[in-house]
Amino acid sequence: MAGCINIYNIDRETLEEEIGYRIAQKFKGTGYASEAVRLISRQAKKVLGLKC
Repeated sequence: MAGCINIYNIDRETLEEEIGYRIAQKFKGTGYASEAVRLISRQAKKVLGLKC
């Protein structure tokens, strides 16, 4: 496993949220975390209607 990512503190009125992640030491600097944030943001907009 390279890491984990989640969405939390979703404000249902403003549709704003926070994204948190952890990445394993050996994967730091590889772009995995950046790509994970891009992907989860895209899905959160598409599926949940969040602003991201």
